[in-house]
Amino acid sequence: MKVIKLGKRKKILVPMRTETHPFNASVIAIQDKKYYVVDPNRSKLGAALLRGLAHLPKPDGVTLYLGASAGYTVSFLAQELPLIYAVEYAPSMCRELVFVAEQLGSIAPILGDADHPEEYPKGLKKADYIFQDVSQKAQIRMMARNLKTCGTDDAIGVIALKTLSIDAIKKPQETYEKSLLQVKEHGLQVLQAFSIDDYHKGHYIIVVKK
Repeated sequence: MKVIKLGKRKKILVPMRTETHPFNASVIAIQDKKYYVVDPNRSKLGAALLRGLAHLPKPDGVTLYLGASAGYTVSFLAQELPLIYAVEYAPSMCRELVFVAEQLGSIAPILGDADHPEEYPKGLKKADYIFQDVSQKAQIRMMARNLKTCGTDDAIGVIALKTLSIDAIKKPQETYEKSLLQVKEHGLQVLQAFSIDDYHKGHYIIVVKK
């Protein structure tokens, strides 16, 4: 997944591995190579890339995606990555995620609560990249728990912070600043932090590591 400038606009592109895409993504050809186009309005990871995210999954690594929903973003990651554990809490969304996984092959859906990684299926490989996109108040705690339980020693965690889900009354900036303090309280280091409000209202990206 990378950002390429085409004319006056930037687009997020992923090299095509499969001839069809479960979400009917647009296709662009550049020098005889075809790419799927990621919509940043549907993908927090895509929006983060456009805003300068410097940390992406390793091509040969293991990715843990928390809050996979029906699988829009992971469907693009699956074009490039060998293994993605995709955690989804809602059974209806997880059923749709299973359909996507069956088409793409490198996605392993997990029906479960991302706030309790100790309850995930046994025998999972340690992840070196954890992306979190959930609507819960304790997002920082959740990431800390997953890094501790499921992450490698050098794992990177990327939080798509939903300030309006955490506190609908406070200003998003206040919730964001409080969340940055919570990161340190949980013993994590902040590598990057920025807003993606242009694409997702009240959202910030916080990149952390142990």
